[in-house]
Amino acid sequence: MSSLPHCILSAPLTDAAADSLKQAITDSGAKGVLLTGAIAVIGDEGDAARHKIAALGKIPGLMIEVDLARFPIDHPLVVAHPELFAVRRLPGERATIDPRQAMPATGEALARLRSEEASALLADLLVERLEAFVSAGVSGFKLNAPDRMGAGLMSRLVQRFSDRDIRFIAGPMAERAAAARLAEAGLDGVITSYGWWDLSAAWMVEEVAALRGNAPLIAEFSGDYADPVAGLEIVPLAADAMIVPATWLAVEDRRAAIRRACAGFANGEALNGELRQASAPNDMMTVLVRGDCADLRQAGAVAVGIVNRGEARALPGSATLLQSTGAQMGAFETEASDVPEQLAPGQAVLLRAQRSGAVTPAPRGDAANARDWPRLVVEGLSPRVEGGDFAVKRVVGDTVAVEALVFADGHEQLAAELQWRAADEVEWRAVAMIAIDADTWVAEFVPERLGAHEFRVEGWLDRFGGFTRDFRKKLLAGVAQPVDRQEGLALIEAAAERSDGALGGALADLAERIDAADEDEKSALLLDDQTAELMARADDRPHSLHSHSQRLDAERLAARFSSWYELFPRSMTDDKARHGTFIDVIDRLPAIRDMGFDTLYFPPIHPIGT
Repeated sequence: MSSLPHCILSAPLTDAAADSLKQAITDSGAKGVLLTGAIAVIGDEGDAARHKIAALGKIPGLMIEVDLARFPIDHPLVVAHPELFAVRRLPGERATIDPRQAMPATGEALARLRSEEASALLADLLVERLEAFVSAGVSGFKLNAPDRMGAGLMSRLVQRFSDRDIRFIAGPMAERAAAARLAEAGLDGVITSYGWWDLSAAWMVEEVAALRGNAPLIAEFSGDYADPVAGLEIVPLAADAMIVPATWLAVEDRRAAIRRACAGFANGEALNGELRQASAPNDMMTVLVRGDCADLRQAGAVAVGIVNRGEARALPGSATLLQSTGAQMGAFETEASDVPEQLAPGQAVLLRAQRSGAVTPAPRGDAANARDWPRLVVEGLSPRVEGGDFAVKRVVGDTVAVEALVFADGHEQLAAELQWRAADEVEWRAVAMIAIDADTWVAEFVPERLGAHEFRVEGWLDRFGGFTRDFRKKLLAGVAQPVDRQEGLALIEAAAERSDGALGGALADLAERIDAADEDEKSALLLDDQTAELMARADDRPHSLHSHSQRLDAERLAARFSSWYELFPRSMTDDKARHGTFIDVIDRLPAIRDMGFDTLYFPPIHPIGT
């Protein structure tokens, strides 16, 4: 079995030209060419094809599509052994049908290549014809209609060429079992049905699982494939090599996608483990995940192919997209470019991620109160567990919806922020909370690593937010006064004094512009969105108060659901004269695992203490 190029271009033999084929290889990064047309190797058609191929000269990695079953109707072997061929007998062009006489044979004869007798009889002749093509410059063959071929003939062909770098590929086949048999007989690659996949249905992953391990898998694209760019983007996950029409190189985005796919095959050779579709068949976002081992839960690295089949949407994080696989991965990465924040309609991306370590919490100590809290109250933090300092339980990738009551005396504007971190992190991550009524504030976060986390809510008086709220009302009512504008200016000047660097400079410039402006322009500047953003960054959060920190444990997926199998150890015996022991259970474990169970459950063992 010889090595197979990752990227192969296909072109009809009838249109083949040496210069254009060599240029296509250079433009695409491919390592081989497949000339299509299902050439009959026996007869005049095969001779003409061989002469044309020889005239092309040296083409790197040249393969041709051949049909080993087609024979001329008058071939001596067909005449001598009609039982080994399927022969269509039709009347001549002007013949009169006479039921008293046998009709003359016309057309072609198809060898019954599944028959061991036909295999033994025809093998030498077929090898001789294939040798002639090899002498003409061919280094591999795609076998047309492989379902008509038996494993015996396949084995004979491979053995005859075993001392040379000659490749044999075939497919797709109607039956996966037949594909496996031919692969075991020596095929260098099996062509899968990827070229008919709609980028959604679950059968493609099932086919890969059934065929992987027998021979390298090849995805072959037809010229009318529905979504070439998306299909090419994620094909390195579902195959070990690809065959693409050379005509696609004439379209810029397809040419770029071909080059990315070729690079993706080369970079993903270590990721030859489990392939999982982490999305439902009807989801508008298709997610394929391939790991570097047989179980994604144990994977050290994964490649993730994503196809957005709906409207533009934000790209979810790895913890969210990979949750159903059980893989514990860090942030997404790409080979060359930045990870996109959004996916456009029809956009496909191939991303990578490395396994993230579980949270390693630092030793817990007594936390000192940050300050007295005479004015604000932050309470009612949810989710929480009543009855003690217990951790909230979630699965990595879950969206944790946090709610809290934040209020104060008076009618001043408030602001609140949800803060969270893993137990081995020092810095808090934060997101602004939204008030859904007078006192209730909400926000969400997603735990992205396995282990202990904590979250809390911080509230404070939003001085500038309160000013803009009241000032806007006065403007709408027509009662705003110069002193109101001076109040806003004073808040900006104070923020500029306590801020450093570029932020302090920007606020100082803004204060000068407001001071020099007329009343209408002052109002517009004070209520401008950019002013609000600068003041939010410079906020000193007066009367800031934190809620208590609520612990949260981010568990693996099996903590939410697993399949249990119960057995009695005493029953696990092969000798009725003695009862079973825990040692006897060990031999049963592989069968239990293969049935898909995660957890082994023992009933109470008696007698207790013995």
